[in-house]
Amino acid sequence: KPVDKEKSLQASGEWVNVNTVDDEEARIQREIKKAEKKLKKQQELQEFLRIKQEKTAALLKAEEDEKKALEESEKIKEQKRKERAKKLKQQIQDYEHRIKIESDSIQSLVDKGIDIEELYNH
Repeated sequence: KPVDKEKSLQASGEWVNVNTVDDEEARIQREIKKAEKKLKKQQELQEFLRIKQEKTAALLKAEEDEKKALEESEKIKEQKRKERAKKLKQQIQDYEHRIKIESDSIQSLVDKGIDIEELYNH
């Protein structure tokens, strides 16, 4: 048989229109390119979302670190305030104790009949 330029023999022995095969291959190639383009856009979107998520996570970590630093600073300030208050309280108690001792000494002298005014005037 003479070979028709538009037909070709398949392995099954059937004649197939060559133009149809070429059109089908071209259609498949277009679909592949379209799918590749869609896949590339999807990958770009995933990369964008990954970067955005990393930035968000970094911002959250920075905020958390700042919050922890502020809390630690406040904790240290509170400790120092308590230490100062404790020291001042002790100083006041010591001062009150000394005044009480002085008062008791004066009262003892008064009880013994000693004129306190005379002691201070000399």
